[in-house]
Amino acid sequence: MESRLKQARLPWVKTLKQFDFSFQPGIDRKVVRELAGLAFVERSENVILQGPPGVGKTHLAVALGVKAADAGHRVLFMPLNRRYEKASIILTSNKGFADWGEMFGDNVLATAILDRLLHHSTTLNIKGESYRLREKRKAGVLSKKLAPENNEVSLEKIGQPG
Repeated sequence: MESRLKQARLPWVKTLKQFDFSFQPGIDRKVVRELAGLAFVERSENVILQGPPGVGKTHLAVALGVKAADAGHRVLFMPLNRRYEKASIILTSNKGFADWGEMFGDNVLATAILDRLLHHSTTLNIKGESYRLREKRKAGVLSKKLAPENNEVSLEKIGQPG
């Protein structure tokens, strides 16, 4: 466990037991308990923690990471700002940048993320048919009308200034 935690690069070790739910009564404890079961890891699902600074997002993220490492999963904690202008990030998105404010539920947060991602970036917009669904469309199993017309995926490659 100790070596997994070291490899995870967590900023500190925090647990769910240490989290002060009385300070953040708006957090749904049931959802946190479900996440602590780590089924999302088994299903390869993501967890997005949103909220203003200081509300416990990082504590919860680290605590879930500790729990996952303890269960034998590989964990890597890497905030975007730690990689900003130091290393590359490759990101894919089904949503255009104009939709990120709605997607994250906060235009200010979306702007802050995009500010870092788009600075020193290469953006590739891909429009077209889904590669995975093309055979189903050819076989007539899936109507073209059911598929999104303008599948748009953006690839942002953020690197060092260059």
